[in-house]
Amino acid sequence: MRRIVSMLSALMLMVSSAAAAEGPSCAVIQFDDDTRYDQVKTADALSELVMERLTNSDEFNLSVFAPIDADLGSVSIQNQAQGYEKMKKAMVDGNFDEVFEEVGDESKARSMATAQVGQCIDREITSKLGRDNDAEYLIHGTIVNLGVGSWMKEDYSAMSRAINMASTFTGMPSAAGSMNASGIGSLASFNVKKTGIGVQCDVRVIKASTGEIVWLKRFTGVGTQKMLETALGQFGRDKLNDALRTKALEQAADKIVKTMTSDLKAQKLF
Repeated sequence: MRRIVSMLSALMLMVSSAAAAEGPSCAVIQFDDDTRYDQVKTADALSELVMERLTNSDEFNLSVFAPIDADLGSVSIQNQAQGYEKMKKAMVDGNFDEVFEEVGDESKARSMATAQVGQCIDREITSKLGRDNDAEYLIHGTIVNLGVGSWMKEDYSAMSRAINMASTFTGMPSAAGSMNASGIGSLASFNVKKTGIGVQCDVRVIKASTGEIVWLKRFTGVGTQKMLETALGQFGRDKLNDALRTKALEQAADKIVKTMTSDLKAQKLF
C-alpha cells in the first residue's frame, strides 16, 4: 500500500510539473559517448543527471520523465555505412547518379557527433521518436572528451589561480611548487598536487518533425582533488577514482540545465 501511495505521489508531481511548464514539448534522448571509454557508461549517467535536473527545474514541458533509449549515434554510423555501399556500387557500375544526387547539399549532417546548428539528421527517425513520445523537440548529447587533457586547461587554470590567491593571503606556498615558510623551518615545506577527471559534452536540441539541429553548445565538467605533501606525510588523494568522474558529470549536468533554462527564458532554445 505504501508503495502504491509513493508511486501515485510521484505521478502527481510529474503531472503538476508538466502543467506548470510552458513551451513546446520535449524529450531527452539517451546521450552517446564518442570517446574510447564508451564502455564506462558515462553517457547513460549524464543523461540521467540532465533528465533529473530538467524535471526538478519545472521550466520544461517534458513529455516523458526518463531518457529515451534510442542510439542516435549508431543510427548515424549505419547511415554512413549505407553511403559507403552506394559508393562501392557506383565504382563497379560507373553510375554515380545516386551517390551525387544531392551534391553541394551541406544541410545533412555526416554524423550525430558532428551535427551543427542548421544541419539535419535522419528525419524519419526523429519524427518517429517525436510521434511515439509526444515530443516536438528532442534533447540529445554527445560526450566528446572524457578523462584528462588540454581541453581541461581552462578549468585547471581557474583552480590554480584560486589556490595561489589563497596562498598569498595566508602566507602559504603556492600550488606551483614547494617553499619554506619563514621562521618555521623545513617541516613547513610542502607541495600541493592537483588531479582530476573531466567530461566534455556537446548538447543539441533537435526539431523532431524535420531532424534539424536548432541549438548546440559544448559543456565541460571537472571533478578535482588535492593532495598535500609535507615532511610529516601526505594528506588527501592523488589517485583518479569514480568519485571524481561523478563530480565532473554533476558539474556538467548543472551547467547544461542552467544554460538551457537561461536560453529558454530568453527564447533562444527552441
